[in-house]
Amino acid sequence: MKEKDEIRVSKKIRDIDVDLYQHFFVLNTMLVAFNIFLTFALIYMCVKLQYWYIYLIGGVLFVFITIYSILTHKKADFKYSLHENSIVIFTIFRKEIINLADIVSVSAKKTVIDKLFKRGSCTIVLKTNSYINKKYYLYYINENGEELCEQIKALIEKTKFDIKTANDVQPNETKLIKISK
Repeated sequence: MKEKDEIRVSKKIRDIDVDLYQHFFVLNTMLVAFNIFLTFALIYMCVKLQYWYIYLIGGVLFVFITIYSILTHKKADFKYSLHENSIVIFTIFRKEIINLADIVSVSAKKTVIDKLFKRGSCTIVLKTNSYINKKYYLYYINENGEELCEQIKALIEKTKFDIKTANDVQPNETKLIKISK
């Protein structure tokens, strides 16, 4: 069944260059930090509540979290791709398609990590008129952020113009367009 808000992805223009090293560094840091926190919580529970089933649950949870962390790291894939009518975000945390007609503004900014480590990457902020998620962040873009923003803005204008002209033309009607040289 086709949903009302389903977006069809048109022809792919290109993949946006992403600094994968930074993505994996942040992912690994988060995995290690959360696993250490969970391990200390399990040790605390085992020391405070000295029952055999607490040890069993703690051991099973530790093994499960370790295996799941390794699998998460192996299947991690970060890809942003630019299409004629949409931007596809495919990360470990989010898999979404953003319609270009819904984007209100696009801007590039430098994050704290970029400033501290003098990386050439930047973050692209997409503000939409969506009720659920108003902002989308494309992290660790390894390209010139301003040029990418200009390209996205041009595609947004083209998409909005195509939608406007498609709404103006009736199905059995043709329009004459005067082209000036």
